[in-house]
Amino acid sequence: MSQDKLNDKYLIVVSKDYKCNLRGEEGNKISITTMDKNPTTFTYDIVGVDDQGGHNIVADNKLRTFLERTTAEQFYKLRSDLIKHGVKVTLKSAGRTLSEQEDVRKLYKATAVQGGESEHHTGLGFDIDIEVSENFYRQYKEELGLNVNLNDKQDNRQGLVANLTPQSKAKIVERYLDKFTECGFIQRYSAGTEYITKAPMPEWWHFRYVGKEHAEEISKRKCTLEEYVASLGQDIKIPKRRFAKIKSNKYVKIIINKVNRYFNIFRNLSPVKSKYKNEDNSLIKKAIEDNFVNPKEDNFTF
Repeated sequence: MSQDKLNDKYLIVVSKDYKCNLRGEEGNKISITTMDKNPTTFTYDIVGVDDQGGHNIVADNKLRTFLERTTAEQFYKLRSDLIKHGVKVTLKSAGRTLSEQEDVRKLYKATAVQGGESEHHTGLGFDIDIEVSENFYRQYKEELGLNVNLNDKQDNRQGLVANLTPQSKAKIVERYLDKFTECGFIQRYSAGTEYITKAPMPEWWHFRYVGKEHAEEISKRKCTLEEYVASLGQDIKIPKRRFAKIKSNKYVKIIINKVNRYFNIFRNLSPVKSKYKNEDNSLIKKAIEDNFVNPKEDNFTF
């Protein structure tokens, strides 16, 4: 296997088992250093982006954070492509510093990882939200089983159907996964893979940029990023798949997924640490402000 693929910065694995350190650098860059037996440092160009989730660095409610440059370019390309189909993808939470991840951990506790264990540090991983046009909702309501939160008076605003249930959003994402793949993204934490990824739960909303070639191969193999990079020769340990002979039974799958989910939640109940609180984020803040990407609002036609 070529050394280029082994050292591809877009294939870095960051998780509970494979921690990292983050540092801002001069020239609108960040460096991510793996914290394993053979530490490797990757450098990424970053740009400032809108973050609708509020996990941001800049004060005064300026919803700005960062993404790796190519990741940002491909995200906005994806957003433009999906709008043509009546689906609006919003960037809900993007790059996070180590201390920000600790804040998220305090807020969400067992369902969030600690600082140093999140892909959000790299600017390659991000969370999305989904809204659809009225026409899309009417056309696919029955086929996709779409529902809105009827307790929320804002489920229809400015021609968009918002506040879809999480299940409905997941079905919409699944329908257009090929569009994500074409732009180089993979759905990072699929149901049933928690024992490999060590994610506390499946996350339909979390995507990761790896590049089109890798995304297509991962999609073809239907594997996790960990399994993929291990196949390329990286030193990643993959747990054996449990109950291999009966895993095809859908009821067994449901039970296994629930067991995996609660097992990981209890594993993640360790005390919250704040050792990164005094980190210097000034260079990252400066990069966000100096390289803020503010694409024109896409025309959402119906």
